[in-house]
Amino acid sequence: MDEITSEQIRQIRQKLKLSQTAFAEIVGVAFTTINRWENGHTKPHRVACRRIWEIEKTIEDKKLISN
Repeated sequence: MDEITSEQIRQIRQKLKLSQTAFAEIVGVAFTTINRWENGHTKPHRVACRRIWEIEKTIEDKKLISN
């Protein structure tokens, strides 16, 4: 899964309860980049999409473990 929507990016970040700045540090991009992605001005490149999906999978895996 390489593509991701602006809403999916926002939802993943909010699940983590992170600011755009903190999420940007985890993904390895600038705050302004996260802001542009979430507002639909630009789309993340393939490597960033994969990184975000990896973060999402980690969240889901941790939920399964804690239940």
